[in-house]
Amino acid sequence: MTRILQITKKRLNLAMTARIVLILVSIGLLVRFVLVSLPEVKSSLVELKDGDAIFLWVAVAMEVVWTFALSQVYRSGLKGFGGQVTRRSALRISMASFSISRIVPGGGAAGSAWAAREFVKEGNTAPRTVMSMMASWWISMTGLAVVVTSAIGVSVALGKISAIYLTGPGATLVIFVGGGIVIGRLISSPRFRARLASRVGPALKRFDMTSEDFETELSEVASNLRIRNLIPIGGWAILSWVVDAAALGLTFAAFGSTLGVGVLMVGYGLANLISALPELTPGWLGVLEATLAGTYGAFGVPAGTAVLAVLAYRLVSYWLPVFVGLIPAASAIRSGKSKRRSRIVRRVRAFVPAWSR
Repeated sequence: MTRILQITKKRLNLAMTARIVLILVSIGLLVRFVLVSLPEVKSSLVELKDGDAIFLWVAVAMEVVWTFALSQVYRSGLKGFGGQVTRRSALRISMASFSISRIVPGGGAAGSAWAAREFVKEGNTAPRTVMSMMASWWISMTGLAVVVTSAIGVSVALGKISAIYLTGPGATLVIFVGGGIVIGRLISSPRFRARLASRVGPALKRFDMTSEDFETELSEVASNLRIRNLIPIGGWAILSWVVDAAALGLTFAAFGSTLGVGVLMVGYGLANLISALPELTPGWLGVLEATLAGTYGAFGVPAGTAVLAVLAYRLVSYWLPVFVGLIPAASAIRSGKSKRRSRIVRRVRAFVPAWSR
């Protein structure tokens, strides 16, 4: 048993070490990113001093709204599928999940898993929680595609940018809408629910749930797949994307560069498409900054201005939420480690014969 515990502890330490290495690599990318544009960064700082720094404070206010709206996306998802969670709990879980996804191995998957566990503690069943979170993510990404496609479409109609920039977001919108319809129809099919329940049956024992219980939960989820239940999710998601994009535009305005709505959404849509992929660095730190600055640089924004504006935006949209969520996240991590050790010990003892202990 001691040997198994040592191996498990070693694997956990390796995962944490890998996470630390990725964070260091990310910081290195950021440092190199800034040093390459250092001369123009200095001139942009002068522009900020002589310009309108109030835009940065408005951007911070926008990100506060974004943080709250993001928590309400998952709360609306749970309520729409028959679950429950208070606004305060949703905000706490959302912020802690955001921080956890940036500081522990597993990234976004780890943060989502922890959030799901917390929602279950609030009295929601595991299948309903997972289904509502997946649906919320899907609807949120569809909302992003709607916002980006609409903004770029208006700019194209006004002759501000080329129609080629509609290709990516337009295709993404079609994929998400089409995929959502297909998944909704599958969940609404009793035959599909029965087959899915039989497939995941063995894994349900961890949740003290039978295949029949799981199928019943899926039926409840299917019965709640109605437009009126999905509209609040989409509304909060669209609000979160709009205010976050506005914060990005305001940071550029603070450094004396005003972006058109279409140009703003080209870079914003590309950045969030990248952030939806499996992370190579925590929160795509370093990669996302270079992508945003490079995109806006291609539209004529001076390199120094682009670098400082993007760094300022990431400060209020990435680092501030991480720091604010550290308190509930740290508490969750301590609790999780303690429970994980106890769970590992119980499982090991269950498989080790009494005579060998």
